[in-house]
Amino acid sequence: MEETMLTIQEVAETLRVSDSTVRRWVVEGKIEGLKFGRQWRFKSTAISRWLEHGDTVDNSELKEPRKRFSLRGRFKGDEAIPKEAIDKVIREWNTTE
Repeated sequence: MEETMLTIQEVAETLRVSDSTVRRWVVEGKIEGLKFGRQWRFKSTAISRWLEHGDTVDNSELKEPRKRFSLRGRFKGDEAIPKEAIDKVIREWNTTE
């Protein structure tokens, strides 16, 4: 089954908070996100887990920061990013958990 990815706006609407609050939570490590250039995407299952556990989840066991995946510099100007490239990054992200 393919993972559903959400935008910052969708996460903010679901949690009934502002976009900037979601961005702050990502920076603080409260919510896991995947950044494509300047756009964030979130796994729906990660958001569901966060809703169940909230801030009670202890992130202290994370020995190193999550790896950031970027497609920056791989494509020129307004060139569309191929779906295969995005899928590859998502697969890499899934293997780091």
